[in-house]
Order: sequence, then structure tokens, then C-alpha cells
Amino acid sequence: MAHRSVIPFGPQHPVLPEPLHLDLVIEDDRVIEAIPQIGFVHRGLEKLTEKRDMHQFGYIAERICGICAVGHSCGYASACEGMLGIEVPGRVQYI
Repeated sequence: MAHRSVIPFGPQHPVLPEPLHLDLVIEDDRVIEAIPQIGFVHRGLEKLTEKRDMHQFGYIAERICGICAVGHSCGYASACEGMLGIEVPGRVQYI
């Protein structure tokens, strides 16, 4: 008969780049399911942006994640350009 148990994993662990909490379902030394705890690292970014204009949110977008700050700020800038119909020069697109 297989022995099944649940082991909590996280939120701080050396192999995790960001805080994450999982409940690992173990059966005979094998992980058969990983159940994430959603909303564990909620920072309230949506609420922060309600009182700021689009220029000020660029600074917040850079702080969403410590590893991919450039990606978030470029994605935000690209989304704003698309919504406003701004055509950026080819030099900027290349960079």
C-alpha cells in the first residue's frame, strides 16, 4: 500500500528565484502533485496604480520583480505606445 503525505515547500527556499509556496503531495518518495498557494506574494500593485498617472507607473513596473525589471518596464512602455497609437522610430525598436 502506497503511503501518501503532504509536505509544505517554501515560501523561502534557495532554489526559488521568487517567494512561492507549494503543497507537495508525496507518494512513496515521488512528488505526484504540486498545489500552489495563489496570492501568496500579493503586493497590491493594482491599488498603487490607481492614484498615479501613466508616467509614474513606469517606476512601479520596474519593481514588480527583481530579476526581470527591464522586461516589465519595456513591456509596459510597449503597451502604452500601442494603446496611444504612438509609432516609435526604427532606432528605438532596434534598441
